[in-house]
Amino acid sequence: MSSICKTNTVYGETVILDSEPALLDLCDVVYVPELDSNSSSGIFDQGRKRILQSAYFRGPNPEEVAPPLIMGYRYGDINEYAPDEVYIYCGFIHSHFGHFLLSTFSRFWSAARERFPHAKILYSSHQSMEFWFGDNSFMPKLFGALNLSLDDFVCFSSPRKIRRLILPAPAFEEANFAYRRYATFCHEVGRKLAGALMDKPDLRPVYLSKSKLQSGVRRLINEDVICDRLEANGVEIVYPETLSLEEQIALWANRPYVTGFVGSAFHTSIFVPRDHVFMINYNMTTYSNFCLIDQVNNAQADYYGIPQGGMTILDPEKNPEQTQGFTEVCMAADPIGIADGILRIFDYKIRADSSRAHKRVVLGAFQWQKQGAENEADAAALRNVAIDKKTRQSSLHPWIPDQTINATSGTLTGTFQFHTDTEKNPWWEVDLDEPCRIKSIRLFNRCDSAPERCNRLRIEVGMDENSLKIVLEKQDARVIGGVDGMPLEWQASEPLVGRVIRITSLADDYFHLDQVEVLGWSASETENSVENTN
Repeated sequence: MSSICKTNTVYGETVILDSEPALLDLCDVVYVPELDSNSSSGIFDQGRKRILQSAYFRGPNPEEVAPPLIMGYRYGDINEYAPDEVYIYCGFIHSHFGHFLLSTFSRFWSAARERFPHAKILYSSHQSMEFWFGDNSFMPKLFGALNLSLDDFVCFSSPRKIRRLILPAPAFEEANFAYRRYATFCHEVGRKLAGALMDKPDLRPVYLSKSKLQSGVRRLINEDVICDRLEANGVEIVYPETLSLEEQIALWANRPYVTGFVGSAFHTSIFVPRDHVFMINYNMTTYSNFCLIDQVNNAQADYYGIPQGGMTILDPEKNPEQTQGFTEVCMAADPIGIADGILRIFDYKIRADSSRAHKRVVLGAFQWQKQGAENEADAAALRNVAIDKKTRQSSLHPWIPDQTINATSGTLTGTFQFHTDTEKNPWWEVDLDEPCRIKSIRLFNRCDSAPERCNRLRIEVGMDENSLKIVLEKQDARVIGGVDGMPLEWQASEPLVGRVIRITSLADDYFHLDQVEVLGWSASETENSVENTN
């Protein structure tokens, strides 16, 4: 069983909205502060009903955590009006960075302050705004990017009637929906905060570590083993809490390949338009907040997880020192396997991107490492010529009739990316669109279930289906590796010209693989001409 596999299981809704969030203009409403002894807090109308757009909702079933809908006061019981004529309501101020970013800051998307430049920002909180503007808070920087200071905010200690309230609806509701407007708003803020640190690209992959955190929601107690393994292989280890907010934003702007275990550090990616996101869950389920951020950012996101049995949750009563300060502390059964899986995913992703950009693929080392190429001249023109190419297979599994994923996607997953029905000698093939000089073919196996089905197989190469010739036939019982180990590789002593590659199982069973990588170059190109374009 693989130590890390791609997961498509999501908890929560992932609704993306292209319209503008609502901006309500309300008259004669009531503000009730936090911790009021007679009523739940929030904004209510004259009929004592809560204004729903002002409330904090979250989760795929918001009715389960919905605040009370009726005010504890009658409208006539409240005699005091707020002193100013117009207020802008920003909702509850969350102290946790992730919740603040998604559920508080998402109300600042509108241009309401430009329309009402003298209006105070009315808020709800368990703390004063002086506390939130303290030295160690991230809020002064985010509010400062909007030209807001401590003096612009106000709350009241007792209920008040508000003559006119401008209420921006949230542009992001946790585990439910997100407006694209929120992403564009955050991109503007990100550029304003970290613009001087951006535009400094670095292809070296990054791992975001929680191993130095003193408190938080969740951590991995033996994450340092993963970090040591990754660092020894050229991955940079970054501890987000040691960086300023500007530096964190710049990291997402400058480093295209970032991974780590799920946490609020991944929320910071909302400030930067992203091409890639690669995140690891402690189990096989992704919380939809991360999906919403990635989708409004138009990122190509891959979510991985640790299969059942690969992660143990520590009992706080039996491990008080190890679990202190965290809601949940986990221990990985195979941290080295997780690290090696991360290395292979990084390598395959970078190789795939290099191939799409017609840049060279280095042999004999991870793609981001400078040294180790077996033959720099040979490697100069090589790329994965199978990336995104059309494929065929002998049959489709009845449970997977629409084969929308395939083994030329450029993403290494640890699970299958094509799956045939059970039959005699099932096969899969890729058409490279044009004759190519093929140097190497690598097969990455499925690791989550039945990897032994690919023990016996053959690889054929030809110009078309009628001219296929066997280049490799595997008859032994050795299980092919994938994200959890070494793939099966065939290498040609001299490049072989071909257009169609077919992989055939020699068994009478199902057939499935994760990825098929074909390293070579177009037969119409020369190594020198390709090298000169890089």
